[in-house]
Amino acid sequence: MDPLDINPSDLRISADLAPEVLALAARLQAEQQSSYSLEELVDTGAEANIGPEYICQAAQQIQSQQIQATLRPASFSWLAKGGAMAAVILVALFGMSLIGGSTGMGCHARMDAVESHRR
Repeated sequence: MDPLDINPSDLRISADLAPEVLALAARLQAEQQSSYSLEELVDTGAEANIGPEYICQAAQQIQSQQIQATLRPASFSWLAKGGAMAAVILVALFGMSLIGGSTGMGCHARMDAVESHRR
């Protein structure tokens, strides 16, 4: 028997399976349709008792999140490069003083000097 020959009003779906059927149907349709107009989303939301203001708000939030997600990697890439450059500069500026600087004392000698000063 061909499922398309079944009269939809004769087919009964239990209440606990209805959300699963609708979710699968939505996924199947989404695979066939690549985009929806806001009007189509509002109409679909109306069928599910979702107000148009919430559909619009959700669409704006999701678009904003997608824009931020695409901008985020680019905005942090300069920070990572800049952070690495800052570390190099700090080591260049302060590295000599950490390893002894002009006094000729290494790190261990300095720590020994600090310990003997505390005594």
